[in-house]
Amino acid sequence: WDGGVPSFSATTTVHVIVVDVNDNAPLFTSESYAAIVTENSPMGTMVMVSPTLGASDRDGSNPNSIFTFSISSGNTSLFSINPEDGQITTLQVFDRESLEMESLVVMVTDNGSPSLSSTATVDILISDVNDNPPQISGAPSSVTFTEGTDSVFVLPLGSVEDADTFNLVMITARILNADMTLTT
Repeated sequence: WDGGVPSFSATTTVHVIVVDVNDNAPLFTSESYAAIVTENSPMGTMVMVSPTLGASDRDGSNPNSIFTFSISSGNTSLFSINPEDGQITTLQVFDRESLEMESLVVMVTDNGSPSLSSTATVDILISDVNDNPPQISGAPSSVTFTEGTDSVFVLPLGSVEDADTFNLVMITARILNADMTLTT
């Protein structure tokens, strides 16, 4: 209104553009993740992470929603992470009997200014395969019994151990040949 008599007015359209500022850190889809890699898998094997490693950002526009993944703590000589998609891969062949589990703290950082980040934990279990033979110790080297005996009962005087995890180990012993050699 112009305030005159008669009063006149005019209208116009104003377009307002709200520019997003980077005020939200990216967040992982979970605070912690579980992963498995099988022992003896070749270097470069993709680690199966559950749920799938991912992140989102409430600042939904570029560059605020472009992410970079990294390992912020943990053994980086064992694992690497693809900075673009967060895929974790092995950098060596693992032996479950030497290493059962490794924990990594992974970081996701956005490309906003200033850049913001958050972290999550990935616990990686090295799963076992049956790659170790049982070891016999303390067993008698010979057993004597009387000729004509129909059966022989031998008390176990030794022990048998297997380095593989318990659920992979079922040990049986039997006499294989006439000279009564005991094998497992």
